[in-house]
Amino acid sequence: MSETKKCKSVCEYDWNINAVVALIKKCIAIKNDALKDISKHHVYIAPTNRKGAPCSVITIPGHNCPNCKHCIRSCYAIRHCIINKGCMTRSSINSAILQADPDRFFREVSGACKSLDKFRWFVSGDVDSARTFVGIIQVAVENPHCTYHLFTKNHAVVDAWLDCGHTIPDNLHLRLSEWPGMTTFNPHSLNLCSVYDADEFFEVHDGEAICSGNCTTCSILSTGCFDRNVKRVWIAKH
Repeated sequence: MSETKKCKSVCEYDWNINAVVALIKKCIAIKNDALKDISKHHVYIAPTNRKGAPCSVITIPGHNCPNCKHCIRSCYAIRHCIINKGCMTRSSINSAILQADPDRFFREVSGACKSLDKFRWFVSGDVDSARTFVGIIQVAVENPHCTYHLFTKNHAVVDAWLDCGHTIPDNLHLRLSEWPGMTTFNPHSLNLCSVYDADEFFEVHDGEAICSGNCTTCSILSTGCFDRNVKRVWIAKH
């Protein structure tokens, strides 16, 4: 049975676009500095996200997102960089390694995953290219003991992969992210993650769930985003 929900966003932001641009320029400057001698840097993987999820995570700056235009004025990644300056530096260096030496980037991630059982791709940032998506697939194949979670607004690269007859590894839990204003075709009927605005009315149907805001609980109980049987998870803009 479906139900109608009216939910408040956990927080509302209307960014000054000049401040957003200034922070993006800082991220790019850190990245460019790292590119001068990328050999002295290594991929940084955090043990958790800021909501305490019991899974390791990797980040790259939000401006790496192919569909940045849809959510730049309330960008989760940019806000987190303001709160955590170290995150801005580490994610920018990760981006530099991904650009300059993608083979090493994924080799280092895969090596770290040998001792992990849960991993979240890109708490900030997104799949920026087909090469990146193939690398994510390869890491999952190399580490069948580890469960991976990926939310992406780059629907085109996922659709192209599946259109060619390739498959998604069973241990890679992928959801197509939808931001207000985006058009989603979803020809392969993949699981979704839909962001809603404050005061928005929407239908919650059977097989859907509203984000609890607690990644730890959902991860332990395999509910919400961590349940592959949940076809759509509604998440408040945050």
